[in-house]
Amino acid sequence: MRKTIGTIQTDPAAKHRVRAKYAEDPALLMVAAELVAIEFKTIAICQRLLA
Repeated sequence: MRKTIGTIQTDPAAKHRVRAKYAEDPALLMVAAELVAIEFKTIAICQRLLA
């Protein structure tokens, strides 16, 4: 998941700026992880439909 977040946000300075926010409110990071999980689930469903 870490690599996916890195791919979404490619600016290292921006990633460092939000780290403090994640440290204080880990729910923000959990929301990002949930979004990635939904994306992978959607891709898997589409692949099954096209197989």
